Amino acid sequence: IIISCLQTELKFSSNFINIISTIINENQNVILLLKEVSEYTHYNIKDLMIKSPRILYVNTSRNLNLYHNYIYCSDILLTPFPFGGFFTSLDGFLYDKPVVTMEDIKLMGRFTSGFYKKMGINDCIATNKEQYLNIIKKKYNSNKLNIFNLKNNLIF
Repeated sequence: IIISCLQTELKFSSNFINIISTIINENQNVILLLKEVSEYTHYNIKDLMIKSPRILYVNTSRNLNLYHNYIYCSDILLTPFPFGGFFTSLDGFLYDKPVVTMEDIKLMGRFTSGFYKKMGINDCIATNKEQYLNIIKKKYNSNKLNIFNLKNNLIF
């Protein structure tokens, strides 16, 4: 099972990093793709990031085709909360991938949930950390990861 979060590490909160750690520790069949940590990061997120042979830090900044290949090969996409993953969502929908999100009260945390609500899909929207983790677990324990057939529900 390949789970991806290819957004900048500047969007990774300590709560999100704890979720990633739990996913890696609880399921030996998960490979996690994360965007390579930038050398220009102002704070020391490298110390917060988990070190595991099942976490692959990939560089997608110079090759859009490579980025789309990672999305295509992923089973589940994550949006780091409190951000809503506008482009991540659109890329995930393009390839019929579930995008797990945690809705926030601010605009930046409502893009993915807004898309899903417009399509009448609610089972990838969390309202708290426990629900976010449970949705991820439900998706990777499912035999049908791409259950939405999103292309038939797109609104644009």
